Amino acid sequence: MKSETTFVQLVESIQNAHSGLTAQAGRAVNISLTLRNWLIGYYIAEYEWKIIRAVENEGKKSRELATALKESMALLKERRSALITAAVTG
Repeated sequence: MKSETTFVQLVESIQNAHSGLTAQAGRAVNISLTLRNWLIGYYIAEYEWKIIRAVENEGKKSRELATALKESMALLKERRSALITAAVTG
C-alpha cells in the first residue's frame, strides 16, 4: 500500500520548512547587518583619522609659526637695543 500524506503531515511539513527557512533568513540578515555596521564603522574611522591628521598638521604649522615669531621678536629686540645705543652714543 502506498503511503499517502495526511493533512496533518502536510501542515507539519510546511511548518518545518517555514521554521527552517525563517531561521536561515534571520542568519542571512544578521550577517548582512553585521557587514553593514563594520563598513559604516570603517568609513567613520577613516573620516576621524583624516581630521586627526589635519589637526596635527595645523598644530605643526602653528608651532613652526610660533618659533618663527619668537626668533623675529628676539631679532627686533636686538635691533631696538642697537638703535637705542646708536642714538644715545651718537
